[in-house]
Amino acid sequence: MHIPQRRALFFVLTICSVIGCRNTPQTATPLTVFAGGSLVRPLRAALDSIAASGGPTVQLEIMGSREIIRAVTSLGRSPDLIVTADADVIESALIPAYVAASETFARNRIVLALAPRGRLSDSVTVGNWAEIVASGRLRIARADPARAPLGYRTAIVWKLAELSMQRPGLAAQLALASPEAIMRGNEADLAALV
Repeated sequence: MHIPQRRALFFVLTICSVIGCRNTPQTATPLTVFAGGSLVRPLRAALDSIAASGGPTVQLEIMGSREIIRAVTSLGRSPDLIVTADADVIESALIPAYVAASETFARNRIVLALAPRGRLSDSVTVGNWAEIVASGRLRIARADPARAPLGYRTAIVWKLAELSMQRPGLAAQLALASPEAIMRGNEADLAALV
């Protein structure tokens, strides 16, 4: 598959910026990067650093993996780079028809985070969180499964917790504790709630 010249240029300029080339000319057109929400902060810092050292300027667009797939396959958008936490879904939908190759460079973890001043913050522990959820006293915010990989992976983790803890119905109790009203589009929005 032929990679457009603009895309090839981005990778060359990025490599030069990382290894210290200072005289790389700015491109006239900003490069477009589609990125998942959990990657915004570190990616923005890296892209700003590359631009500041003479690399290309970048238009960063934040969206969930399924939104990225739709933008590329249905809307005909052609970003210069896609950065996502959902490699399997992106790869199966976009390679080889839309994307030449991919590379894994980092991993995420799913965590149960409690606001330090939350009403149950002093009583929830590793050993009793499932009982507290089952009691209905704890509400859980999570990512929207239709928009972010963390959303549907959370449901998988809940089912795995149910099996490993031998607590039938735990996944359903967690889902009940997680109303749509507090569901968010990505991980960054969830972190803001804590």
